[in-house]
Amino acid sequence: HKLRIYSADGVFNNAAVVQSMTRLENYTPKTDLKIDMGVVLFVPSAYYQVKLDTPVKNAEVGGWVTNENANCNGFVIRNNYYANITPRGILIKGSDGLIENNTIYNCGHSGILLTPEFNWQESDYVRNVTVRNNVIDSCGSGYGDHASIELMGYNGWDNENIVIEGNTIRNSWNEDMELSYVRGLTVKNNTIEAPQKDAKAGLPSILLDKVDGATLSGNVWKTERSEVRLSEQTKNIKQ
Repeated sequence: HKLRIYSADGVFNNAAVVQSMTRLENYTPKTDLKIDMGVVLFVPSAYYQVKLDTPVKNAEVGGWVTNENANCNGFVIRNNYYANITPRGILIKGSDGLIENNTIYNCGHSGILLTPEFNWQESDYVRNVTVRNNVIDSCGSGYGDHASIELMGYNGWDNENIVIEGNTIRNSWNEDMELSYVRGLTVKNNTIEAPQKDAKAGLPSILLDKVDGATLSGNVWKTERSEVRLSEQTKNIKQ
């Protein structure tokens, strides 16, 4: 198993390969490791002693460990139709993937969301993923302020090398795209059509927040809402 190890607040620490694992039959941790999400209570079912191929410095109780062998890396999601869904249309936590030629209509959350969700025991950050030639229509109506295409994360900014290309986005309730916690981002040749008439006022079409290195080119707006807004923590942007 190839592990990626993060701090409790989601900052990447190190990567290491497991050489051996031994289950600890009568082990009691010094710290209560239960996580209460309000809806779900996560309780560890077993504990293991793990030998790694490289030392891990500054590991801490409450940190996060992801297993790259279990993340469904190398995925393809193509030619699907998702409609009238309460949560997201497509939710991705794997890397080295392609999402293309899908139609996503009327989702309460994002149409396409790429993010780890450590607090739900679900990982990892997303790297080397292309989102192209999809149609996202009427998404973001019911779950807070979620964009039609959304890229999220934690303090580690460990999403990397994401391409969003040739998509058609229309009737967004919130932003058309909200893209954050990423190093290396390309947004090109997308077509943005009118937002919902009841969409929240004052929101930009594209929000870049906590982005290091992005290129925006060839995007077309068929709507008056065409602002690309950059946060103070965004840098190295070409547009």
